[in-house]
Amino acid sequence: MSPDHPTLPISVIIPAYQAANTIARALDSIVVQTMQPAEVIVIDDGSQDATLEIAKSYSDPLKPFKISVLHQKNQGAGAARNLGLRKATQTFVSFLDADDEWLVDKLEHSSAYLKEQHYAIIAHDVLVDDGTMTTSIDCSRHYQPDRDLFHELYRRGFVSTSTAIVNRRAALAAGGFDTSLPNAQDFDLWLAILKTPDAKLVVFPGAYTHHHVTRGSIQSFTERRLTCCLRIAMRYAPDLKAHPGSQWFSFWFRLLAVHYECMVSHHQNKRFFSALWTACRFPVTMFRLSFQLITRLNQNNACGR
Repeated sequence: MSPDHPTLPISVIIPAYQAANTIARALDSIVVQTMQPAEVIVIDDGSQDATLEIAKSYSDPLKPFKISVLHQKNQGAGAARNLGLRKATQTFVSFLDADDEWLVDKLEHSSAYLKEQHYAIIAHDVLVDDGTMTTSIDCSRHYQPDRDLFHELYRRGFVSTSTAIVNRRAALAAGGFDTSLPNAQDFDLWLAILKTPDAKLVVFPGAYTHHHVTRGSIQSFTERRLTCCLRIAMRYAPDLKAHPGSQWFSFWFRLLAVHYECMVSHHQNKRFFSALWTACRFPVTMFRLSFQLITRLNQNNACGR
């Protein structure tokens, strides 16, 4: 390890599937960091291209970090990240997707929050490149430390996966990534961590991660993402009551937000009928899920007597 690259207690976990065209870019963005992680764990998720070979080529003692390259049968990004979580040796883990990259000073800017030791999740803003233009997403504007952050995150979901540095023990205690969710596994894990009253989150300004939206990426499945987000909204709605704030306002806000996100995605992709259909079914979905939540809360109250 070069003395010019101070080491941080971070294990970087990179799930990779058919990522031969991007994995080197992701790894190179770690190599050039002004402050280095202690280790990098690449999990090849059953790729049929040269992903595994390219990742292994970085297993060089002259590289500024220790790298482990693991292989598993294709099980999805969540299962790959969970394997990385189990194998990680450092206090913190960071999740970098194989088609994303970090700006050179990402870890340096994050390091000040690592020293405080009490944050369960550390994140920042993100640059999103859809292949035609790059947009800076100001995630930190939703971070309001004077408000209850579980409610705030539940409503808006403003932590991007490849920006996040997470306390490893907190992630394991929360159960890791839910592999039964085809989408939004990261959002589910952040809520699972933050529902614990003493868990803390910080999202600081500055876009130090470059997220590339590729054709066929998990975010491109609009309807599937909506279904998963509604499932997560129902899962954590009862936990809202244990935190300061209006349980029902946050629940309804979340339902509206995910339907709006779905409508915008359909509209941007010129699926105008699908956008209209999403708007029309929103009131029905809100009524149905509200009734289900009332029933669930009543059952929980009855069991608690």
